[in-house]
Amino acid sequence: SPTPPSPGSKIIASLRAVVFAPTMRSLLGAASQAYKVSVMDIISPRRQNKLVKIRQCVMILARKYTSLSYLQIGRHLGGRDHSTIQHAFKLYAKYPDRFDEMMAVILGKMEMLGPPVDSVSKSDYAKLDARECAMVHP
Repeated sequence: SPTPPSPGSKIIASLRAVVFAPTMRSLLGAASQAYKVSVMDIISPRRQNKLVKIRQCVMILARKYTSLSYLQIGRHLGGRDHSTIQHAFKLYAKYPDRFDEMMAVILGKMEMLGPPVDSVSKSDYAKLDARECAMVHP
């Protein structure tokens, strides 16, 4: 039978969940870097096909991985209406394969960027040994 996770691994899991929790800023930054467009282009009113798809992926990821409402996501993306975010979700529900690869690239870029060094408090580190700290910040 599999061995239960050590208490340290539960701490690591909770720290990683907090450290890697996406924000609109991190999603926009990762999408910008992954697809070599500026954040201003992503949130602009421009309707170039590439920008629309990137924007829709950010909308979907924001809704899946943040606690933001459709209205809040729209505000972060250049003041778009909540129905625009709903439309992106409907497209994703109908055609997930159109978005999966692009969303994976954006999430992968976020992992490569890594968390800010100060995102984990010293008291949290005090609970971990050196090997476990390396697991939090690989």
